[in-house]
Amino acid sequence: MIVVDTGHTRTKLHVYRGASVRRWSLSQRPFEFPDDLDPSSLDEEVLLMGTHEHQRVRLRSHLSQRGWKELRTLGVDLRVPIEGNISPRTGNDRLAQALGAVQLHPGRSALVVGVGSAVVVDRVDASGRFLGGSIGIGRGAYLEAMRGINGVLDGAEDGGVYPAGDTPEAVELGWREPLCQWLMQLAQGVEVALITGGDAERLLPLLKGFQLEANLGADAMARALGAQLSF
Repeated sequence: MIVVDTGHTRTKLHVYRGASVRRWSLSQRPFEFPDDLDPSSLDEEVLLMGTHEHQRVRLRSHLSQRGWKELRTLGVDLRVPIEGNISPRTGNDRLAQALGAVQLHPGRSALVVGVGSAVVVDRVDASGRFLGGSIGIGRGAYLEAMRGINGVLDGAEDGGVYPAGDTPEAVELGWREPLCQWLMQLAQGVEVALITGGDAERLLPLLKGFQLEANLGADAMARALGAQLSF
């Protein structure tokens, strides 16, 4: 089983064989794949997922031309096997991450936070039903907007001692501190709180009791399609 997850910042490749998995973070250009993955020798099913639809379409065309077999796209050829408050406009990334929480913690209510180009927060109840949630602005988009207001913010990084001593530090804290306070409040109503995504490790030290699951959505879909993962 091969899962290709196309995000807006990076594309991740997951190869599941037996109980093991190999992962690569790829260039956003769809032509730079690991040399040791020869398409002509692969017979695994390939699942394309992720929020970057244009990139996903390009990848599907490119992989087909290279001879990759059994290409399926999440949301087109199959759906996430989870029930609940779902409409055709509910993002598959949200559903896959929620499914991961159900798989890892069956019978427990969960808060699932994805922190990437957007901040995605959803809940599942103890019966495994998706309850929905909310989407906010991610760190990259936040900094981009703030830099449009004040050019001194170029190079803004993690803040140091709070309160921040300079403007770039203050901007970083302006995104991170309110977000973490809000997430901690939401987590009080559930049994398990999970966080995933590219900026998850940045927030984790401020989120007491949260568990990091770096590849939650991709692993969830691999399990759903038959991968026997030991983690």
